[in-house]
Amino acid sequence: MWNMIFLVTGAMFIALLFIIFFSKGAIRSKEIGIFKTLIIINCFEYIAEISLQLFVRSVGINHIIVDIYSKFYLLTLLTWYSFFTIYTFVICLNRKDNDIFENHFSKAKKINLLILSIGYIILLILPFNKFYDGNKMYTYGIAVEVFKLFAVSYMLLWIVLLIKNYKHLKNKRYLPMFAVLLLGVVGNIIQTNDPSILTASMVGTYVCYIMYYTIENPDVKMINELNKNRELVNKTFEDKSNFLFVTSNQLKSPLQKIEEISRNCIETSTNDLESIKDINNLSNNLLFLVNNVMDISSLTHNNIKVINDKYNTNILFNKIRLSEENKVNDGVKFNLNVNELVPKYLYGDSKLLEQVLISLVENAIKYTSSGFIDLNIDCIVKYDMCRLIFTIEDSGLGMTIDKINELLLVDNDLSNEEIKRLDTKNININTIKKLVNKLGGYFTIKSDVGKGTEIKVVVDQKIENQDDINLNNVTTNQKILLATSNNELASRILKALDKRGYSIDTSAYSNDIFDRIRLYDKYTYIIIDDAMDKRALEVLKELKKNPNFNNKVIVMIDKSLELVKDDLIKDGFYDCIVKEEIDKELERIFD
Repeated sequence: MWNMIFLVTGAMFIALLFIIFFSKGAIRSKEIGIFKTLIIINCFEYIAEISLQLFVRSVGINHIIVDIYSKFYLLTLLTWYSFFTIYTFVICLNRKDNDIFENHFSKAKKINLLILSIGYIILLILPFNKFYDGNKMYTYGIAVEVFKLFAVSYMLLWIVLLIKNYKHLKNKRYLPMFAVLLLGVVGNIIQTNDPSILTASMVGTYVCYIMYYTIENPDVKMINELNKNRELVNKTFEDKSNFLFVTSNQLKSPLQKIEEISRNCIETSTNDLESIKDINNLSNNLLFLVNNVMDISSLTHNNIKVINDKYNTNILFNKIRLSEENKVNDGVKFNLNVNELVPKYLYGDSKLLEQVLISLVENAIKYTSSGFIDLNIDCIVKYDMCRLIFTIEDSGLGMTIDKINELLLVDNDLSNEEIKRLDTKNININTIKKLVNKLGGYFTIKSDVGKGTEIKVVVDQKIENQDDINLNNVTTNQKILLATSNNELASRILKALDKRGYSIDTSAYSNDIFDRIRLYDKYTYIIIDDAMDKRALEVLKELKKNPNFNNKVIVMIDKSLELVKDDLIKDGFYDCIVKEEIDKELERIFD
């Protein structure tokens, strides 16, 4: 009675799997083909078993049809084991070289089918015995024992294949092999205690269900895609920044600066060339902002133009650092690393490039609550061209593979809504990808959900002239680390040192100084603001704990502390400069 319940239940399960799988289209592959065959064979096993049980209960055990059904049942079991062995060869053989794989698979398939044919002949010839007491029914004898010998031989072969592929056992495709071995042992123990309980077909059914969820089939693929899409919908965000508000604030700064410089020129009545240059640069920036407003007001799909001009890479990258390093969340470390071989002056659209980089960092900040955000800038220089390679890496939420594929396929132009948001500098990844396309660059992305994201942007820029390359190469041994959290002070020093051809890195935190010295110990000078998160003397003492540290450290102090200059030099500083007289002090030191 219990045996019939098991058989009918198993038959219903395999019938359900049969209907589900064969009602859908399936991709063509060796695994799918074998899987189809295993389902069909498993169905024939149940047909043979149930028919045999019903027939014995109707006419008795001693009937020729009972013998035929019994032999047929043994043959279907042997066939299932044989085809499952072919499946194990498919997943275990090395597929790196398709020709070698096909050759090995063809040989394995021929040998396996030859063994199956021999097994058929032996099982058909050998006799077996039957038992039926009105309740329990089973077969035994030489034919049954030979079948068991074939089954054990197949299992040993599966174990050998698993051992041979031990490095790849984490792959879900090996789960059916583990399942059939484990369930086969359990089934054998059950049948040893009660031979009337036929477990072989149930084992085959369970394994087929496991295979359904491990082989690549349309249903499972569709379910996975739906789950991933649901995750993407839950994480979708909207940019809420207001374009006009941001632009109006951006316009105020250059206007106020122009007014201030102009007033100074009038009061001093001198021909200050530097002030005139500052006015010119501010005017150009103001003109750029006004043009952006005019572009936004027209709102057409093709109104974003690439405006190429000469720009200073040091100023651009330091502007990005100063803009973003104070925005990161607590517990997140922001690093900007620039290869010293990046040319100082390039020709391209620095405004669009700045927006791409800042937007990428802003996105990283948004989705990184702890860990790090690294912006690494590298380059490849050939003739008069420089290939800039920007790598933004974070330890944030990460993205699903579907989102990555969606991003990489983005190739259309900017929409009206995206154009409206451009000046917020807080745009989504799709829009950033389109801006990279506008710049003629390309965009790659790697990400793991929960582990982080790495985005690489590559843009080609023209080097203004060959002298820029030579200048850069000459100054690689004259590198300065400037450490201050005062943006205005940093800007003045960068401008002064840039004229002298120095390569400059900037930092706003003492811990960042320690990391930079540990990773890059080639700074000629280190200029430290005494008003950082740690006093300059504390930083110097920490640096000197490194026995190989021999850099010249210059401290910047307020004028109120000028009396302690000599004491600071005695404490180990190379020099001491007053911030209120920074231009004169820098001229004194570097001349």
